[in-house]
Amino acid sequence: MNNILSVVCTEPEGEVTHEVWPFSFTREQTQKLYEKASQFPVLFGKPLGSSEEFLSYFITQNLSGDAEPMGLLWVIGDFRGMFYMNNITDTEADVHYSFFDRRHKGREELVKQMVLYVFRKYGFVRLNVLVPAYAGLRVRIFVEKCGFRIEGKKRSAAWWRGQWFDTYMYGILNEE
Repeated sequence: MNNILSVVCTEPEGEVTHEVWPFSFTREQTQKLYEKASQFPVLFGKPLGSSEEFLSYFITQNLSGDAEPMGLLWVIGDFRGMFYMNNITDTEADVHYSFFDRRHKGREELVKQMVLYVFRKYGFVRLNVLVPAYAGLRVRIFVEKCGFRIEGKKRSAAWWRGQWFDTYMYGILNEE
């Protein structure tokens, strides 16, 4: 399968090329993704437990009993990170990202190019991002540098480590 993007990012150690690939839920690929993601206690606002629980965030069983994806998933490079899109309608979708090396600096162009790709390929009017306050100010600043605008805040909307946190709501329109 071919990559959908190849983006040169200026990271602290210099220029780094990142490729983005559609993710295939093979046993080997899924295990690799789980191993990378499981270093975090939470992924996309959901606690990470077993590999079966992890899979339930991306795949559901339809009425016929067949496995069905709940969104679209792409992997960055050799599992350096991932992009995920869910709650998809004709006009909008929620978008998520995770960099497994916990690095953001210099990767704004990668996210911007992925946003452009999604707008062009799927024709959405808008894309949404939810950032729980426990993720920190640096994550919110990064999301804003990628072109998303703050649209509001849901109070006490995310549970983490025994307490409730606000969630900041961001959006970007196709024409932006």
